[in-house]
Amino acid sequence: MPLPLQISISFYNKMIMAFWQSQGLKVIENVVWAGTDSYEFCFDGYATGSVVAVNSTGIGTDKRSGYLWDKGYLAMLDTLKPSLILRYGAKRSVEREDISVYYENDNKLEVSSYGG
Repeated sequence: MPLPLQISISFYNKMIMAFWQSQGLKVIENVVWAGTDSYEFCFDGYATGSVVAVNSTGIGTDKRSGYLWDKGYLAMLDTLKPSLILRYGAKRSVEREDISVYYENDNKLEVSSYGG
């Protein structure tokens, strides 16, 4: 993904959260990253030591995607030092399970109930 697109997606993600907060909603920050060049801006604006949400869906078995996700996850831990991580998607070997709460992929459960 081109760097300007990465920057704009990160910006829009944070602006939507800021808007919801300005409307009085309590928001759990959804942290997203791309490659190592995104670390310069993707973790900016998030509170250190807070509760964050992280998603690993879409990685599948692609080794490059898994490597980039793992590396970004470790950078996120080091930068934000979250107190709790709400996780959606398959568990990864690098994760801090002691501070994570995992949620099932309800879409897969729904499909499997129809024989898919």
